Amino acid sequence: MKKHGLLITTILITCIFMPLMLFLSVKHDTYAGDLRLAEGRRPDGDILSEEAAEEITNAEIMGEMPEGVEASLCVPLSEDTDRNAIQVSGDPMSYRMFITIPTEEQNFYYKNELSGSQKGITGITYDYSDRVARFEIDTDAYYESSVYMSADSLNLVLITPKERYGYVYVLDPAYGGDNTGSSGYGVTEKDVTLKAAKAVMKAAETAGNGGFFITRKEDEDVSEDDRLRYNVILEPDIFISFRVNTDSDTRMTNGISAEAGSPAMKEV
Repeated sequence: MKKHGLLITTILITCIFMPLMLFLSVKHDTYAGDLRLAEGRRPDGDILSEEAAEEITNAEIMGEMPEGVEASLCVPLSEDTDRNAIQVSGDPMSYRMFITIPTEEQNFYYKNELSGSQKGITGITYDYSDRVARFEIDTDAYYESSVYMSADSLNLVLITPKERYGYVYVLDPAYGGDNTGSSGYGVTEKDVTLKAAKAVMKAAETAGNGGFFITRKEDEDVSEDDRLRYNVILEPDIFISFRVNTDSDTRMTNGISAEAGSPAMKEV
């Protein structure tokens, strides 16, 4: 009799808890797939990081992915997804990408796997609210993204600037904001350096040359640490700092001066 009671108890426990364990297991595996990345909203309930993104750039969403190109992340799309409302943006200097996908299917990403090569991806945070699925993707380096749309998925391709362009140049216009630098005859160093750097950027774009980055685009104060971050993160072939001097005694002084930086700058 005791054996039968034990058998019945075992069967009941199995019937009650096995489906629950199976559900929990499937819920995790089907969301993460082979990527095995983290899920769950952030403590404040917001998919975006608490700190403000330094530079959010929206990626252009293109058509079918070219042959031979491998996606770092393939995000399946539900049938009700408004593909024109999908947004992909990035804060590459902080190693983050953001994807927002409108969908009425709240549990869609618990039932359909993410896939991809995982190249450059270190983590994914997922959140669903207000009928929008949100993904925050953490990467291991500065990446430029290409986004392709297929019939049933969104495909994110991550590539470093050196992989894309073959070389990287960083243009660093000195000073900015309250830091005017040298000044004379109504002209400030911060304005001259910014105009010069922008002229180089424009010339490069006109010639169809990529791989050029600038530490500031407007009249803003950029700390020395932030300027050096470009050197550390992008590992440029050339880091050009734009500076000018003034002569308060005469307007006859002219010429060009140049300084060569040390490779140790990358260690900052």
